[in-house]
Amino acid sequence: MRVLWVEDFGDGGDYEALLKEVFKDIPQPHRSALAEYVDSIDSRQQDYGKWRKWYRDQPWLEALEIDICCSDAEFEALTGQSATDHYDAVLLDVNLENDFFQLSRPYNSREGGFWLYNKLIAQSGFPPGRIALLTAHTGEEHVKKFQEDCFRNNHEPLKGLPKSSNSAAKWVEELSCSNDHFLLLRRGFLDGATFVGELLNDPEKKDAAIHFNRFLGVKKASDNEVKSHLNKIKDAMPDRLQEKEAVGERLRNFRGALGELWERASPGNYQGSDEYIQQLGWVMKSLRNWSTHQAPLDDCGTAHMAFLVMAYFRTSFQMGDGMRDDELRPYEHHLVRAMGNPGLINHEAASQFLNERYRRARSLLDQVVREGQRSRMSRDNDPIFLKGEVRNFGQIANELELAERRPEGFSFADALGLMFANSIQCTRKAREFRNEWGTLPAWVKAVLERLLNPAQ
Repeated sequence: MRVLWVEDFGDGGDYEALLKEVFKDIPQPHRSALAEYVDSIDSRQQDYGKWRKWYRDQPWLEALEIDICCSDAEFEALTGQSATDHYDAVLLDVNLENDFFQLSRPYNSREGGFWLYNKLIAQSGFPPGRIALLTAHTGEEHVKKFQEDCFRNNHEPLKGLPKSSNSAAKWVEELSCSNDHFLLLRRGFLDGATFVGELLNDPEKKDAAIHFNRFLGVKKASDNEVKSHLNKIKDAMPDRLQEKEAVGERLRNFRGALGELWERASPGNYQGSDEYIQQLGWVMKSLRNWSTHQAPLDDCGTAHMAFLVMAYFRTSFQMGDGMRDDELRPYEHHLVRAMGNPGLINHEAASQFLNERYRRARSLLDQVVREGQRSRMSRDNDPIFLKGEVRNFGQIANELELAERRPEGFSFADALGLMFANSIQCTRKAREFRNEWGTLPAWVKAVLERLLNPAQ
């Protein structure tokens, strides 16, 4: 989660003390570094890109990032028309009389936070439900009146939070958990798009960065084609979900866009040495086929989608030729959090979990075969019969996807993740999986810890 905190520090500028009061959950070294940076001259000269670079250079990977804004010039630099992409939530102080406004001034600086609230919504299209007032004046008449006005204008409720009791951190946590951690998924994708955008905009790296071309034949994808596709996926990602809105249904277009280019790709012809990436290629190919053929994927929750986003970026982009890419990439920390809590892998339990899912899937396939269900016609109009012998979740799911009557009880969304987990168990790297767990790449281990956690 990334939060913009607008605050003029009118009490004398003890940034660290206020940070500790408002965000007690942030580790002390993080608070100290942030307070020191905000107090420096550099923070008064920031644009969004420099601010992010400073964050990337810090030795922490907590789920919460706090950008502190102390003037309207900073506010313009850090938000602009991209505030919705840059930030997941905004905290506004109400009284901004301490020299906050330098470029333009509202009628009453004592109510400057109200002015910025309207500006965020009107100019940046920021969702009102992701803005809260963080003020010592909570409950006062002018604050209550503004909250009532927002309600009358059909905005989502505007919360007023005191600058104490860790209230801001609790509100952010509540926001991050809403709609099954949708904002974590969204942040992971947006940061991933920024990450690969920097690679594609570097003339020396862009050609090697397009790993997707290793799945293609002679005709490769250009950087412009890949950029255009990435923007299409971004356009399909909604800014927000309504309360308790079904994630799978709302993200149907986003899910379809992720696999769109895989129509012409072939994981079987993968020209690379990373078996894990090749197996993710089969996940992406299946996603494209199942989405196109209307397989029931609306049970894809946030955890499923986070895995698919990770698969998209890993199969499509690499750091560079010959560069090791075993660790979690920066944006992937958000995605693995969206996938759920990790489980320490008990290999016997994990095998039983996979075997149980496999038996259920095989039973459903056998049922379809016994009933004589046929798939649709092939291109040359010869009937294709369902196969009776299959070896993994991907093959089972492909057979069931072609069936005229899809049986209840089989999850195509689960199959996308389980075919990756099963492929690792079934490859020659099984010895590593069972006996040398520590030798697996960190990103593979992080994914498996979630896919093979039966408690999820």
